[in-house]
Amino acid sequence: GKWAFRNGGPYPGANDLYAVLKAHTPDSLRYYLTDTWEKIVFYDNKVIDAKIVPERSGSGYRVHLQIKVRKMEYDEKRQERELTDMNDIVDIGVYSKPSGKGTPQLIRLHSARFSAGEHIIDLKVDQQPSFVEIYPGRKLLDVRGDDNRKDMILTSSPPR
Repeated sequence: GKWAFRNGGPYPGANDLYAVLKAHTPDSLRYYLTDTWEKIVFYDNKVIDAKIVPERSGSGYRVHLQIKVRKMEYDEKRQERELTDMNDIVDIGVYSKPSGKGTPQLIRLHSARFSAGEHIIDLKVDQQPSFVEIYPGRKLLDVRGDDNRKDMILTSSPPR
């Protein structure tokens, strides 16, 4: 193929992979590729509050979240610089309670672009959720992973 007769051997390396990824990454996601290949970037995202309220109709639940998102870049001297111009896609997973010793089920995945700072999010789900988690699957490197998840307690009455 493409790499068969080039100098340095017939096998592609990391730079070749990066060139292919760049060629096939849409402009809207180019920041993620740059952050993960060319820079040292960490996030400090946190679920501040998570509440569930039953819908008045009795059909489904409203999930009310307060989150904080933050992004930092580290230079070669390990100096941290906060990236206040952040406009990154962050995933939030809403999970149902497992039955018995089962695995929690993802009942809603909310992906949206967030600027740095605090945000209020309202989501509707069909099942009663148990907890929420920022970026399930650990797609982003977070300096504190222990504050990315929050259990939810059902409030006693629907909104008025």
